[in-house]
Amino acid sequence: MSYREELTSFARNIRTLQKYLKSRDTVRQSLVVPFFKILGWDVYNPGEFMAGYVFETPGEGAVAAADFAVLRDDRPAMIVQTLFGDEDTAEGFAMLSELFRRIPGDKIAVLTNGIDWRFYADGMEQGVLDAEPYLTLNLGEKTRVEDLAVIDPYQKATFDLAAILAPLRLGVYEKKIAEYFAAQRVASTADRDLIEFIMKKVHEGEVSPKAREKLTVWILNAFAVIPPKTATTAPAPAPQPVQELEELEIVRPLSAPGKGGNGPAKKGADANIAGPEGQITVIAGPDQGKTIPIHKKEFVVGRNLDLDLVLTDPSVSRRHFRIWFDNGAYWVEDLGSGNKIKLNGAKTNEKKRLANDDLIQAGNTTTRFEILH
Repeated sequence: MSYREELTSFARNIRTLQKYLKSRDTVRQSLVVPFFKILGWDVYNPGEFMAGYVFETPGEGAVAAADFAVLRDDRPAMIVQTLFGDEDTAEGFAMLSELFRRIPGDKIAVLTNGIDWRFYADGMEQGVLDAEPYLTLNLGEKTRVEDLAVIDPYQKATFDLAAILAPLRLGVYEKKIAEYFAAQRVASTADRDLIEFIMKKVHEGEVSPKAREKLTVWILNAFAVIPPKTATTAPAPAPQPVQELEELEIVRPLSAPGKGGNGPAKKGADANIAGPEGQITVIAGPDQGKTIPIHKKEFVVGRNLDLDLVLTDPSVSRRHFRIWFDNGAYWVEDLGSGNKIKLNGAKTNEKKRLANDDLIQAGNTTTRFEILH
């Protein structure tokens, strides 16, 4: 029987063995020792697999112990502490941490009740056991060969401590950091303190509530366009045009009427509409609740950071559709997006005249167009 077949059979039989586990000692003898034996370790050779491992700190006389140690060149490569049933892991972890700190050199720590296995290392600070395991495995649940393959590196025949630890020293925390920053791409999971911090870094002074809303969306989209780490270096994306700061509606004392107006003059496509002002509200999708007035001749919606309505929905194209005012009416048109727009539920790639309360769907986001009177 191969190692894989033997381990799979052992995992499938664990639930049958549970009723015979009456103490920590039976856990050690019935589950822990057989597990390491299946992995190829000589569990009868104390020079390779030592039960009741004790380490005395040189010059101090202080002693720390673990239930087992897997030895390589007379040095612990793995130290193992066992629990019985649902015992609190805190005490076992504390004993492992103390021993881990005292033993010099690289090693792995294992905490187990014979069914749940937790593998720890020092990914954060060398010599100090991480509070979270880098690998967990429940032998009572994971009984498929492909699930148990995570244990392959711990076989005696292929065991390479340096190869196991090298990616962990960065990998465990790199993953957590990556997950944290990935969460910043969505408004519902973004860290408000981080957004506020970035906002202060990119703009000094106060901003209006509308400006704060727009800056927040830009920050979320900035995280969204950061490419994931890959084995090869991808070409950097073309820089997007940056909107002038005046568009952020910065809070500042306004000029008196007749002495320069309330803001910069609009030119060209940004000129005020010679007709009723419009408004677009996101009623479904990640940006639900967002409302933006339409006071420009052309108003563009998509994921690009320089647009009038920036959406965080990944199914929305970078420039998805535009709304504009012409000949006394508002119009909408798809801008060549991958899945087109839907106007009141009907897909279209032609320009359409808009009426009050029309619904425009782009990707998984639905907006309502309104004419303000």
